[in-house]
Amino acid sequence: KFDTLSKDIFKRHKRIKSYLYEKGYKTDKRNLKFHLTLGRIKKELSYYEIDNFLKANPKFDNFTVNDITFFKSFLTPKGPIYTPLENYNLK
Repeated sequence: KFDTLSKDIFKRHKRIKSYLYEKGYKTDKRNLKFHLTLGRIKKELSYYEIDNFLKANPKFDNFTVNDITFFKSFLTPKGPIYTPLENYNLK
C-alpha cells in the first residue's frame, strides 16, 4: 500500500512542478525527498546544548501508525500555519 502512496506522491509532485513551470515560476531542481518533522526548537541552541542532546541518545517508544496526513506548512513570523491536504488510511 505504501508503494502506491509513494508513486502517487511523486506523480502529484511532478504535475505541480510542471504546472508552476508553465506559469513562469522557477522550480526546485532537486529531487523530492520525504522527511518527517518530529519537533521544532524555537530558540537557537549552542553547540554544547546540541552535542549534549545527541550524546544523550534519546529513545522513543514503539508506536503504530494507522494513517498519514500530509500538511502544507506556511512559515510566518508568528510561527508556522499548517493546513491538512490529504489523509491516507494505512489499515
